[in-house]
Amino acid sequence: MVNMDVFDVEIVSSETIRPSSPTPSHLKNFNLSLLDQITPPFYIPTTIFYSPTINANQILQNLKDSLAEALSIFYPLAGRIKGHLSIDCNDEGVLFSQAKVNCQLSEFLNPPDTNNLVFRLLPIVEIPIPIERLNDAAQMVIQVNIFTCGGICIGLYFLHQIIDATALMTFISCWAAIASRPLGKESDSCSPNINAASLFPPRSDSQLPPPEKLVSYMFNQKWLHKKECGVSTRFVIDGAAISLLKAKVASKAVPNPTRFQVVASFIWNCAVSASTSFLGSQKPSVMYFAVNMKPKMVPPMSQNSIGNIVWYAVVHHREEEATELRSMVELLSGAVQKINVDHILSLQGDQRFAVMSGVIDELRNMYSDETPDLYTCAPWCGLGFYDVDFGWGKPLWIVSPVRDGNGLVYSIVIFLMDTKSGDGVEVILVLPQSQMDKLLCDQDFITLFSINPSISVPLPPLNN
Repeated sequence: MVNMDVFDVEIVSSETIRPSSPTPSHLKNFNLSLLDQITPPFYIPTTIFYSPTINANQILQNLKDSLAEALSIFYPLAGRIKGHLSIDCNDEGVLFSQAKVNCQLSEFLNPPDTNNLVFRLLPIVEIPIPIERLNDAAQMVIQVNIFTCGGICIGLYFLHQIIDATALMTFISCWAAIASRPLGKESDSCSPNINAASLFPPRSDSQLPPPEKLVSYMFNQKWLHKKECGVSTRFVIDGAAISLLKAKVASKAVPNPTRFQVVASFIWNCAVSASTSFLGSQKPSVMYFAVNMKPKMVPPMSQNSIGNIVWYAVVHHREEEATELRSMVELLSGAVQKINVDHILSLQGDQRFAVMSGVIDELRNMYSDETPDLYTCAPWCGLGFYDVDFGWGKPLWIVSPVRDGNGLVYSIVIFLMDTKSGDGVEVILVLPQSQMDKLLCDQDFITLFSINPSISVPLPPLNN
């Protein structure tokens, strides 16, 4: 375990990486889709850890060169947001820093501190971004950290405005493919689909609130606020335990539940029980999560599309309803099924903004007299992050950390990511302290979930 008192991350260099070739004049303006326009401009963190390598310091130039080449392909990511309508593809680039970490990777990951120290491996950004500086904000900020053993962590923040999880995966995969190709060989094509605005046309009139009003509206919903700060804890459930849950909850309505459905439902079920145990009565709750619309469209949209091609499933659990796990799985499954072809077409039609606005209005009207617990779930399972190889092997561990809450929105968070084996799920869970304390005493929960297990790190190469 790392000694926090002596742990240090030293920034060695910082620079701006611009596209390797200038963006043509006819591509200088990239229109946001309506889905992008209504997405609050927040930075989302991701950290990707790699085993020790013999040439950690030499690979940095290759990372920068390949990043510049990838940005020439994904040119909107090197631009800057212009109001709430478009991105100025001005090739201003992304921010890139190199850092030295004064410990071995095996120390850092035994066990990992996902609440504090992991954030030291991320670049410094403003969260949330001050609205007056949004037009100057880089869409990606990267910090490459080298441990004393040669282990590597790529820490980055991406601006959610035109990048969802699948778009991030597409970009990082392209960057890695360029970095790992043999000298003199062209990498396979990784050109992105940038036609989201034509499928989900933006609103260009005064009826669409500018970004600052959208953000303000979010933070001013009283029923989203919590009096008690959330605390963040990492849990891991393996494939065998998930198989047991699937067998337990399979029903006629959902005969083949997914990993996401059973894990998210089980956590939600246990968290509701923990809240009820603490309060003495059951509160209503809402599960809110993004659904990838690309495979649901007709014809299906390619996964390499840039933009927020997601819509949000909202699942209600009233205080009078039973907390049976099978019922919660059916609720989640039903919410996903509602985001079908007809619903997607409604998001593309003339009344698309009214359809989108109706989700928030529905929540506000339903809970005008009561305060539900909002569970914000981010499912990143099955995206292939563990296949990202820059030329020195596949990732050892990946996490999108979430800090302890500050009593404002999203103080209850369920973040789901694959385990390296591919069949388990890593969870970053943020709950109010009182609720977390009760959850950690739930025998059903702690029997299936490991609490922040260590990550095994291979020995450094002998000639490092």
